[in-house]
Amino acid sequence: MGETTKVLAGLQVDAEGMKRLTGRQENRKTRAEVVFWIGCNLPRTSHLVLTLQDILKALEVDFEVIGGMNNCCGVVHFWAGDNETGGKIAGNLKRSMEALQPQVVLSWCPSCQIQHEEHLSRLSDFEFPVEHISKYFADHLSRFEQRWVKKIEKRVAIHEHTGLEGAASNIRRVVAAIPGITIVEVEQLADFGYMCSRLERVPGAKKAAHKKILESAAAAGVDILVTPYHSCQRELGVEEVNYPFQVKNFVTLLGEALGLKEYEDKYKEFRKLADCEAIIEKARPYIEANRLSYETVRKVVNRDLLKKK
Repeated sequence: MGETTKVLAGLQVDAEGMKRLTGRQENRKTRAEVVFWIGCNLPRTSHLVLTLQDILKALEVDFEVIGGMNNCCGVVHFWAGDNETGGKIAGNLKRSMEALQPQVVLSWCPSCQIQHEEHLSRLSDFEFPVEHISKYFADHLSRFEQRWVKKIEKRVAIHEHTGLEGAASNIRRVVAAIPGITIVEVEQLADFGYMCSRLERVPGAKKAAHKKILESAAAAGVDILVTPYHSCQRELGVEEVNYPFQVKNFVTLLGEALGLKEYEDKYKEFRKLADCEAIIEKARPYIEANRLSYETVRKVVNRDLLKKK
């Protein structure tokens, strides 16, 4: 995971951007009311990390970020049965959070949030809540309403997963609040996994879930299929080449309505290129800036972007 995230993030941003993706910016705060916990997987979709930070700034939130492999939730180690290493990693994460003395920690990744709820919070006492960022956005809609600058006159379908309690309804509330948006109800298999990546080991279920939402959205004539999470955006974004609508994450729509800089979904564009050397050529400036090995880049691109065994 560490190698994949480092390479895929390094194909999309320069050295300064990498600092934003991993929470290693210079002049960091020593205290913050809100901690945005990036996690170790989200940076693969760099545009989402950057947009989320810009949204928090636009809302004038006193926040700081923590991320990178040194602030992993340890879920991969727990899944593998390595509780000792998972526990050490989780302890390091908790210390990173506590050092900023936050009132609340905001997660993005459903795996991280579920790991906290089911394991970390039982292993150790946290003096602050850890909640999914969609809840924070839904609870602070009034802040958005004061800052909208653009109407998005689009018909959208929302891709949903029901595994993370409250997230689907919170995302729906936030999307519905965007000026100009019309939500179109479509049939889908929302109970299949808590996000698309959790269906990797059940390929038949993933194929069925994707086919259902894509064909339902196309039949409904929507302009945009809205994704809830990073893995869903990675999986479904490339389907723009096969269907008559765009695929965007809900935070991209939020950023657009707030008039913020729109970052290119480079992961999606890489997958559309569908060729390792073409991807390398497009990303060459970032490969050089981040001093990535071309051999490693080719390995990761073929394995994780192009899904070649």
